[in-house]
Amino acid sequence: MPRVPLSISEAKNLVNSLSDSEFKTSEIPGYSWVEKESTYGGIKQRWLVVESAARKKSNLEKLEKKIVKEYESTQKKLTKLFKQNFSSSSEAELNLKLIQSPLKYHLIKEIQTTENQLENQETTYQITGVIQADSESIELLKKRAGRFIIATNRLDFQSFSPDEMIEKYKEQQHVERGESLSQRPFIFCVKRVFLKSSRRIETMAMSHGFVFDGLFSRTKRSSSPIIYC
Repeated sequence: MPRVPLSISEAKNLVNSLSDSEFKTSEIPGYSWVEKESTYGGIKQRWLVVESAARKKSNLEKLEKKIVKEYESTQKKLTKLFKQNFSSSSEAELNLKLIQSPLKYHLIKEIQTTENQLENQETTYQITGVIQADSESIELLKKRAGRFIIATNRLDFQSFSPDEMIEKYKEQQHVERGESLSQRPFIFCVKRVFLKSSRRIETMAMSHGFVFDGLFSRTKRSSSPIIYC
């Protein structure tokens, strides 16, 4: 049961666009879902956007820590920057930009450059600004916290329901975390493939995901591991 990487624009936009009211409560405690159809790379699939309550709580706690850490680190850098004298306003602005560009959760507003005349008649420049939370970006991250997408090419809702998809994904995760398997292994060999297009790479990854899905089903029935070569 492959996960759809959120590096794919279609997947990222889908996760970001869904409102809480669109999610249906799963019979599996702590989960809710929204089902969508997708034809990605010419393959028709069912995409299940899943929201895990436990994962959401964890994601939000981690996000809050990252926001505080970024604020404190940036504030220290700005305090130091605001005391510096620069030979030109463009140099001052460039140094501020170097601090601002990597920020994920904050913006620097009310930027002002002042010109100072020193006793030796030298002209210097100082820059000031105010750090603010990037509310739009933060709200978007909070909205998608705990969400991920799993995909299947089994298009019949009746034969493979969303709850069954979630259950199978959870079982697969358990296997991947190291469940002890002891019988004769399946040997699965993959040749090297060189692809230039990032879209082709993503499509192949998704296609192989469906192959692995079948292999995990076999290992579940037979308790045999897969050996890749």
